[in-house]
Amino acid sequence: MVPTQASGDLQVREYAVISLEHLPMWLVKIEPRRVKEQFRAKLIRYQKQCAKVLAAHFLGIGRKESASISPELLERLAGRVEHIQQQLDRLAAAPAAAPALVVRSPTPATPQATVQDRLRHLGWPEANKKQRALIRRQANIWLMLRYGETPDVSGGPGGPCVYYAHQVAVLDEAIGFVRAAVIRREAERERLTGPTLFTDAA
Repeated sequence: MVPTQASGDLQVREYAVISLEHLPMWLVKIEPRRVKEQFRAKLIRYQKQCAKVLAAHFLGIGRKESASISPELLERLAGRVEHIQQQLDRLAAAPAAAPALVVRSPTPATPQATVQDRLRHLGWPEANKKQRALIRRQANIWLMLRYGETPDVSGGPGGPCVYYAHQVAVLDEAIGFVRAAVIRREAERERLTGPTLFTDAA
């Protein structure tokens, strides 16, 4: 409550105020029946939109990330899925005593790079810990499927993965794959939290 003095008299009156930061949540909690009929429909639309935005942001409900994926990207992804499925089918059909399927078995070379090295080289050094872990996991899955191998671990368990010369291309592919997913999520988040019903209030 803020005391104010009205012009023209000496009485001090109290007025309730709310910060702009808390205004959106305050509007969500208003009972539409207590609002003038001419504003009721707009308030209800606003409350529904708030519920969708909050559910998408905190719970991941209602997101339509696939809507922003181009047909070309979907076709490439479908091709990758089919290739991986073929490799898995070959592994499943191989005799139990047979060695793991190796598509190509290159000769190990001098260690070339870590995930952090390639992130710096490709212009994404700010990738966070979770993103780096996703990159490692994706690269290692593809390396196992394509070559039947995984990178060495420097310094023992828990150390950084070290990728050899022939493995760097797969690591770069994994970086591009994860980075594209991050960009799509950020674009979708901006779309969901973009202009609201307040945009045309003025």
